[in-house]
Amino acid sequence: MRYMFRVLVLGDPLSSVPFIVNGDVEHVSQDYELSRWSKTLNTGYEERCDLEIDVVVSESTDYDNLIPTSDGILYFLNPNKLEEFELFEMISDILLELKRQIPIIVIFYDKDGFIKLPSNALVEYIWENYPFDAFVFNKYSKNKLYEILECLCEAMINSTMPINVQTAWLRVPFLIDKINRLVMQEEWRYAAQLTELLSQIRNLFGKTDYYITAEQSAWLYFKTGDFLKASSLLEKGINKQDAKKFKEFYVRDLLHQGDRAYKVKRFRNAAERYEKAALWSSIELEDNEIYDKAMNDAITTWISACEFSNAFKLMEKLDHNERLKKMDVLTPKIAGAADYLIQNKNYAVLKAQLYYCIDKYQRAGLFESVEIFAEKIVKVMKIILQQDIENKSPDSALLTLDELFNIWETFELEPENLDSIILKIVELFLQKHEFSIIENLLSRVNDIEVKKQISEKRSDAEEKYAKTQQSLAQEDYNKAVAILEKYIQKERDQFSKENQDLIDYVNDLLKDNQHWDASLILKQKADWYKSLNLKIFHDELVEELLKVYLKPEKPYIIQFLQEINNLPNNKRTKFIDENHELIFNAMEKRCQSHEPLEKLNNLLEKIIKLFRNHLLYEKSKIFTKQQVRFIISCASDKLFASDGLDEVKNVLKLLKEADMIYGELSEKEPLVYDKILEEIVNRYISDGN
Repeated sequence: MRYMFRVLVLGDPLSSVPFIVNGDVEHVSQDYELSRWSKTLNTGYEERCDLEIDVVVSESTDYDNLIPTSDGILYFLNPNKLEEFELFEMISDILLELKRQIPIIVIFYDKDGFIKLPSNALVEYIWENYPFDAFVFNKYSKNKLYEILECLCEAMINSTMPINVQTAWLRVPFLIDKINRLVMQEEWRYAAQLTELLSQIRNLFGKTDYYITAEQSAWLYFKTGDFLKASSLLEKGINKQDAKKFKEFYVRDLLHQGDRAYKVKRFRNAAERYEKAALWSSIELEDNEIYDKAMNDAITTWISACEFSNAFKLMEKLDHNERLKKMDVLTPKIAGAADYLIQNKNYAVLKAQLYYCIDKYQRAGLFESVEIFAEKIVKVMKIILQQDIENKSPDSALLTLDELFNIWETFELEPENLDSIILKIVELFLQKHEFSIIENLLSRVNDIEVKKQISEKRSDAEEKYAKTQQSLAQEDYNKAVAILEKYIQKERDQFSKENQDLIDYVNDLLKDNQHWDASLILKQKADWYKSLNLKIFHDELVEELLKVYLKPEKPYIIQFLQEINNLPNNKRTKFIDENHELIFNAMEKRCQSHEPLEKLNNLLEKIIKLFRNHLLYEKSKIFTKQQVRFIISCASDKLFASDGLDEVKNVLKLLKEADMIYGELSEKEPLVYDKILEEIVNRYISDGN
């Protein structure tokens, strides 16, 4: 068999760590509190122990929590340092107060030299005061860690005190004397442990009277009430009859403990004792009478503890007919336990327990009992339903109501009139504006007047809710619009500032006669606004751009006519109306540029058409008159720049064109260009024509 134990090493780490290291162990890990090592021992035939050896290396270790986690302890104590005994005695107090027995070996060891005190005096100190054993080593002793661990493993396997074989024979007189004194003082448990140890030592040395000591130890354990320990000592071929008797004492003690717990209404504790007694009697004693009594008491007490499932688990061990009889007999007790849980308002637990009982009784065919339990569930569900309404939990109330109706339908019970409760649930759902659920609740109502009342309440609530939602929606919309307008206004202010800064910069360029660069900057920014669909800021910059194009210092009429179309119709109309003088002056400047007649005439026609398309007829006349004057001026320039009759025909053609254009204006005053006609007449006369 393979065992795994944790061995804790206490004492001065400056002594313990070197001793452990020299004992052929394997290092595992190291932290601020423990140095961890491992070793494997073969302690007997097919017995193997894997040991985790934890050496305490910190002075601030919490011994109260560390010690109980160990299976065995090695304590290194330097007898040449009296101050170490104070800590040893303090830790020993902790060890002796533990509820379980941990095998402990004290190792007297001085790593620096010889031990001053006699070895027998040291081990006698341990034997006299503690239930430990001891080994003595000095600097020059052979390391016997293997023997120490082997001794400790045997004690851990057998749950006994460790025995140092080399000094065991010296310990016998001390044990006998110590046991007698403990018996006189009625310290039965310590006396029993030492008597058990004495029996083991005598058996170790082949003494035939060891069984007498074992019986004495068993009797002392009996005095402490530890019947199982007493039985285990006698089972190994010493006295099997008494061993069985001690087991019977143990079972009867369990029953007695159960009776005492039952009397003070600690039903769970009592049921556990009865169940344990039944288990032991069936396995160890084979006593049907004790088994039947313990089993019956355990089942009944689990019902009293209101833990029905544990009772049914025990009843599964009974044969079928006996189980049916027992279940039939327990029906009133289960019903009484249910009433107790109702009285203590433990509704959730009771509901689960009753459903469990119904399942078991249905499988057993005990339908009369099932009906009793169903009525109990109905009682519980009505209470839970009322609680759900008081807690204003309509969803939970609806689930409870559905469950209640399902119980009535499943177990064919007469349903009760719950119209008043359903009305309250409806009101809760109406408060939550969950109108669709009302239709399902209406189907469970019996009274027509209540149905009518519910329908009216639902109609009024839906109408009121619709108005409220509409009002809330409008309010939310207004809030959203206000937030959006605030954001838009902030964005507009930002773009307005950017535009103003840009216009200021453009004006500086214009002052330096950088008209084309200024126009390019405005054009680029305006196109950017257009790509973002920011029409207001786009139009603002386009108007500024058009004004730059119309600067009389250097007009760009062609670019103006192209860019004007990027304004919307209403803004285009307003711009040309308000800035017709600026357009006129720009065109006047172009007419003085000696550009080809056809090009300038074409520009004037486009401008005139622009004004007419926007119904600005009066303003268009100004540019028509400008066109007429321009044509007459061109005719005059041609005539006086030529000799004879070379350009007369072209001049007369231009004058005819000017007359036609002027005639469209319907002006009262005639068009006058007498000087040109006079010059033409004189040239014809000179030519003899």
